[in-house]
Amino acid sequence: MAAKRNMRHQLWSLVEQIGAPNWFITVSPPEHRSPICIYYAGRQSSLSLDEKEFDEVRRLISKNPVAAARYFHFMVTMILELAVGTTLPNQTGIFGPVESYYGTVEQQGRLTLHIHMLLWINGSPNPEQMKQRLLQNSTTANML
Repeated sequence: MAAKRNMRHQLWSLVEQIGAPNWFITVSPPEHRSPICIYYAGRQSSLSLDEKEFDEVRRLISKNPVAAARYFHFMVTMILELAVGTTLPNQTGIFGPVESYYGTVEQQGRLTLHIHMLLWINGSPNPEQMKQRLLQNSTTANML
């Protein structure tokens, strides 16, 4: 409970400092369908990932939860580097220049990991500015 309370305080501090986040993203990589996770689990041979081998793959991954965690770490790192642009100081990801981001990892019902992230995009309008733009556009449209 203390960890959740601390995360809430951190998040509200970010909202107070920067404003409302622009994007809410949930990433839940499907480890039982990924050749990378199957490789981490110890099977170096090729798999077709068809329905016949689906149960075998699930057993293989369930016997090696570290492989699923390594795969999750790899996927989240790639998303942060490529989509968010956290590798280099002036790198821009697909969302634009990110001012800040906050993420928390949770465990799903099937005991695999997923992450919820909030992104703040640099230079984007805050909710009050967006409201003013919408009101301005609606009055302009009514005048026509």
